[in-house]
Amino acid sequence: MNVLLVSAGERLYGLSLDNVVEVVRALRSDVKTAKGRPAITIRERVVPLVWLADVLASPGGGHLKATFHDPLHTLSLDEAVEKAKPVLEQAARDPRAASMDPGAALAVLRELLDAHWFLEVAFVMRKDGRVIAGPIAREGVKIAGELDMAAQDWSARSWFRNAIRGATHVTEKYVSAATDSVCVTVSTPIRNASGEVIGVIGADVSATVVRDRLYVVIVNDQARQVGVVVDRIVGKRDVQVEPLSFAFAGPNLLGTAVLDDGAIAIIADMEGIMKAAS
Repeated sequence: MNVLLVSAGERLYGLSLDNVVEVVRALRSDVKTAKGRPAITIRERVVPLVWLADVLASPGGGHLKATFHDPLHTLSLDEAVEKAKPVLEQAARDPRAASMDPGAALAVLRELLDAHWFLEVAFVMRKDGRVIAGPIAREGVKIAGELDMAAQDWSARSWFRNAIRGATHVTEKYVSAATDSVCVTVSTPIRNASGEVIGVIGADVSATVVRDRLYVVIVNDQARQVGVVVDRIVGKRDVQVEPLSFAFAGPNLLGTAVLDDGAIAIIADMEGIMKAAS
């Protein structure tokens, strides 16, 4: 089978070239809502969008679960940072965070990451720069195994120094020690009932997951066109499709293929993808 190899949600997929019309780059601001679904306009034609990582996600939360849950994913990095500020400020006002109890603070962080896909890693620190909760990462993000934030003093970091003085702070982009990826840290003070700053809550916004541009693969059948949003275009390949194994079971999948370098590509069921957009 001739396929277009793409990546989405840390997986490699193959889309049948029989259905691929073209690949376009779209600005996130180009994504609008049409009939209650995300769509873009291409040459005066409205094309509905689906995110490949979402339509191939396992409903049981298995290997193919999608990384993000916001159906539009239309934030630039600056927009994500602006959304993160009030979110963290609200979390800082949560009595569980202000209690400085590790278990209670950890619960706040989990809720924060579950509710806001653009946040990657979150933590709570005491006034002395020591971690009491976290860092924890949202599902799909790995924290460096050798990192032990609780054993370190973070009081010299700009995101701590400025927040502990009483104001929400946003760093410049830098490489995170937690994830080894480029991010921006947003931090804000935690106050007690008297208004005294007693700690800091912070979260990283990954610069790699809120890109301004989208890769959209336009696919069709005899009746319609759909835009499939992917993370990266790898290239065209002629592959031998094998039946699905249990490890790769999930909806809208046709089979797998072993590439020349030993990597495994999961072959998408194009009919299932088209139905997902309807």
